[in-house]
Amino acid sequence: MKKFTIHRTTAALLALVLLMAAVLRLLHLSGFSFSNDELSALYRVQFDCFSDLVSKGFSVDGHPGGVQVFLYYWVKLFGMSEFAIRLPFAVAGILSAFMTYKVGRRWFGDASGICAALFVAILEFPLLYSQVARPYITGLLFVLMTTWFWTRLVFDDESMNKRSVWIHAAWLTLSMTLCMYNHYFSFLMAAMIGLTGLFFIRRRNMVPYLVSGAAAILLFLPHLPITLNHLRIGGVGLWLGKPSWDFIFRHIFYIFNESWFLLILVAAVVGWTLWKRRRTLAFDRFRLLTLLWFLLPMIVGFVYSRAVNPVLQHSVLIFSFPFLILFLFSWAVPLSDRMGPVLFAVLCVAGLFSLLTEKKYYHSQHFGEFRDIALHVSEWDKTYGETNIGRAINVNNPWYIDFYLKKMGSRASFLQYENKGGLDLLDLKHVVEQCRSPYFVYAWTKPTLPETEDIVRTYYPYIVKKYDYADLSAIGLYSKDPPAKPFPEPEPLLVVRNGFETAGRWQADLLRQDTVSCYSGYAAYRFDSAVEYGPAFDTLFGQISDEPVRLIKVSLWAMAPSGLKKTPIVISVDDAKGKNYFWASRDIENFLDEYTWGKVHFTCKLPDAPSAADRLKIYIWNTKRSEFVTDEMEIRFYD
Repeated sequence: MKKFTIHRTTAALLALVLLMAAVLRLLHLSGFSFSNDELSALYRVQFDCFSDLVSKGFSVDGHPGGVQVFLYYWVKLFGMSEFAIRLPFAVAGILSAFMTYKVGRRWFGDASGICAALFVAILEFPLLYSQVARPYITGLLFVLMTTWFWTRLVFDDESMNKRSVWIHAAWLTLSMTLCMYNHYFSFLMAAMIGLTGLFFIRRRNMVPYLVSGAAAILLFLPHLPITLNHLRIGGVGLWLGKPSWDFIFRHIFYIFNESWFLLILVAAVVGWTLWKRRRTLAFDRFRLLTLLWFLLPMIVGFVYSRAVNPVLQHSVLIFSFPFLILFLFSWAVPLSDRMGPVLFAVLCVAGLFSLLTEKKYYHSQHFGEFRDIALHVSEWDKTYGETNIGRAINVNNPWYIDFYLKKMGSRASFLQYENKGGLDLLDLKHVVEQCRSPYFVYAWTKPTLPETEDIVRTYYPYIVKKYDYADLSAIGLYSKDPPAKPFPEPEPLLVVRNGFETAGRWQADLLRQDTVSCYSGYAAYRFDSAVEYGPAFDTLFGQISDEPVRLIKVSLWAMAPSGLKKTPIVISVDDAKGKNYFWASRDIENFLDEYTWGKVHFTCKLPDAPSAADRLKIYIWNTKRSEFVTDEMEIRFYD
């Protein structure tokens, strides 16, 4: 009777976990825009033949082709709506929670399986990647499948006849192959699991086991030339930085919703269960495997990223993260203990609180915005007239924004689609300068220099509307004339100006005054081969404002002949002991046409608010000892 009750409790809790996994994943599934990566994938399935899909769809992408091939056929059947595209990945997320339970139950018991499945169901990390059509949650499912069939073949063979052994070997082959075609880090996990089995497999099952691994390798061979091409093109290493030495700690913190509350609670629950079971504690092979399989992919990725090519980021470690959860709950109090269901309830409530209240998951911007930006463009065209608005955007591919514009029936186009900085800034200046419409829209959907908005506002100084999506995307409507209702803007803490008519606190050399070529007033400041550093604004942060300074905006007017290169405005911060800890610059030539006065901008966000005793220096560094003239330099400080 007691055994029946425990079984019924386990079934009820598992049903609850899977119900939560389903609700959390299906809720709001189509409520947010496709991400940049999803739109990239959808753009690369629009081919008429499979060979084009291979050569243009994923050979150039840096990921194995499995998910791309799936999407190629899925789109043909169900279209490109957010719900239709993401539904298979949400289902994979639900199944991942179930497979976590299966593995946890087999390795450590019902309670461990239930608790681990609960965290796979409600943590933000697996939930987020269950709601985007990318090869992360699918890889997690395939890794867990591989783990399950590997366990059955390596450790449960005594309960199977020869036919069943070969069936499980076939399932293991399929699971490992899916891992290999899904993502290179899920490939790595499959390889680690397969090699680990060589230390445990019994001799009588060695042949089926080796055959399963060999078959998986053979099935991947058609993809090998593509993989070699991926290694050649570099992938995310072209933009992803090297991981810092504290990456493992930051990753664990990330896994637990970046919540000290949740992390401490889990640590307390695990500590209590260890104390309660102190007399029967054991560190068996499965606990060793969970630690190894969680840590090894991170170590391999870390070493490769530091030594060869940066590839390590949180998303690629989703395939190994359940093993940390399984390890932590491997000593979970049995459900037969009255505290078992109580601890489950505590963990469940705490996890949901962290997800919904702390993280505000369904009210947060997780990726760059495209749909809402297209919506505003369409609405503003209807309100102000399509021909009355000039437009520019920074987007990885014009199709990404056109996808949503066409859905909304908009014919809007943009005068500039990409701005990587450098001379793209000058191109944007030409676009805005030559635009004759009374309004201008500027938007960005990927990391963009803040000076782009400053350029727009040189010619369209007034903000009519502006929307910021958690610093992941933004769009603004700007006008030449003041709007009826001014858009609220932050007031600067301090504004400092220098027209170079006097030396003042800048310690400018009056012999460098140019009274012939000046933008305004009666003098400008001339640089030539004798001047390396211009007049510097040099002060302590405590003398700027009592409030912390977090943002500095520098602007000036300059005129130079052709050939000006590597001539930056510099912002430098030293600590109280004179040691520099922050240095940033922006080259002025990227804002200037030759022999023409142009406005230069440098907007700099400080990583942390400096202390009052820290020293700030702002100056022009004439690295090439070039000849040019500057005037009307202005510095604005913001909290």
